[in-house]
Amino acid sequence: MLLKQEYFFWELIRELIIKHDYQLINLSNDHQEVWLEPVKVKEFQLIRLKRLDIDWSHSLRQDAQSAGQEFEKIRKQTGRRDLNILNVYVTTYLPVDDWHEEFQRPITFNKTVLKTELIASEFQREKLEDLEEYLHVQLAHLLVDQGKDIDYSDIQGLKNEVEQHHSQRVNEERQVFEFGKPIFTYFFIGIQVIMFFLLELFGGSQNTETLVRFGAKYNPLILTGEWWRLITPIFLHIGMIHLFMNTLALLYIGSAVEKIYGSFRFLLIYFIAGIAGSLASFAFSQSVSAGASGAIFGCFGALLFLGIKKPKLFFRTMGSSIIIVIAINLSIGFIVPVVDNAGHIGGLIGGFAAAILVQLPNNSNVSGRLLGLLLTAALFGGLAYFGFSQHVSAYPAVALSRAQELVEQEQFEEAKELLLEASKNEQAPVQIVFLLSYTELQLGEINNAKKNLLTVVERDQTFHQAYFNLHLIYLRENKVDKAEEALDKALEIKPDDELYKSYKTALESA
Repeated sequence: MLLKQEYFFWELIRELIIKHDYQLINLSNDHQEVWLEPVKVKEFQLIRLKRLDIDWSHSLRQDAQSAGQEFEKIRKQTGRRDLNILNVYVTTYLPVDDWHEEFQRPITFNKTVLKTELIASEFQREKLEDLEEYLHVQLAHLLVDQGKDIDYSDIQGLKNEVEQHHSQRVNEERQVFEFGKPIFTYFFIGIQVIMFFLLELFGGSQNTETLVRFGAKYNPLILTGEWWRLITPIFLHIGMIHLFMNTLALLYIGSAVEKIYGSFRFLLIYFIAGIAGSLASFAFSQSVSAGASGAIFGCFGALLFLGIKKPKLFFRTMGSSIIIVIAINLSIGFIVPVVDNAGHIGGLIGGFAAAILVQLPNNSNVSGRLLGLLLTAALFGGLAYFGFSQHVSAYPAVALSRAQELVEQEQFEEAKELLLEASKNEQAPVQIVFLLSYTELQLGEINNAKKNLLTVVERDQTFHQAYFNLHLIYLRENKVDKAEEALDKALEIKPDDELYKSYKTALESA
């Protein structure tokens, strides 16, 4: 009878591990206690199976108390909010005294709850049905044939199957974290350290002019076409503390990601995340910025993708710590004004999208790669468009250049809207107001055009083009005297202009 319960104990363990993908968490030295982590069971985070023959319920009570206290310590150490354990004893006979009432309800240890069940040989069928309900799996076929001869070799065979399966699974999981070597991680660390000393040598890493000269993110220059500034800031750092923190983070997080994804995938993740961080900073911040933070947050995003693909492995190894670190860093970004949190969030999303694009090694998920490509393109395009539309009017020189392009393309309405917004800037040059009046003339808004031209000549009395356009408006209004006066002003400023001379001759001969 004892051997049959021992056989049943290990057959149950084998069924859950091999057939239902339970994870073996702990196996006691005497092989009489096993902890299993279920995959799909939401009611219980852990299953404890113990082979225990008992005579009195006192022994059962002591063991349950000891187990509950141990699990509560584990809950606190791992930072879990709560922990529900299914505690199953496989015993030959039930205790001789009354034990049902004490274990009918779960035992609570602070925020750890222990639900205890006893499976005795004479009640296997009923208890297996209860276990099926708890775990949502089929177990009735495990009933031991009482007439079957069982010896130690049968039990050892089950143990060997369990141990071999567990070893194979551990090796597969280890391979997930050891796929590649952190080659580019060390390369990027070397580059950013070298660039830091170059910054210090040529003016200082905290000098804005030096940072911009070496490629920091600077919106006005990006708007004029220097898009390479979305990449170069990844390798620049502002001050020794900034360099130290990002180097330390890259050493640990970057090397982990490169080991998991491999060097080529890591390279794509790092650059896509870095560019996404720079684009987000461009879109939502006008400050000069630099640093590898966006790319590093992209590595966090890549680890979150691992959490989606392999959640059990992720949360059993690094998941809780990664999520806490992300939450702390983002919180600091919202609290401390100088931290470029837009770049952090952009990098985090960019790294996640890049991880979907490259996928985990040995995974040829074509639809997943396509989704990642679409997400990356949408992220880049959306941030670039938003940033351009937000900032182009904030920088008068950029707005003027863009408006001139639109006018050349005869997109007068778009040029007018851009110039109207740019003209609100107190530092906007008078050329913006003049070009605005030109678009209004093209759109037939004569009164608005005249008003703006008068503003131009009031601010700059040497702006001969404005006087000439006023001359044309006055002619349309049949105000000949004012038209002649405006044309004379234009000729006074630029007497050799052939166009002005021809209009003067035509006006005198009229």
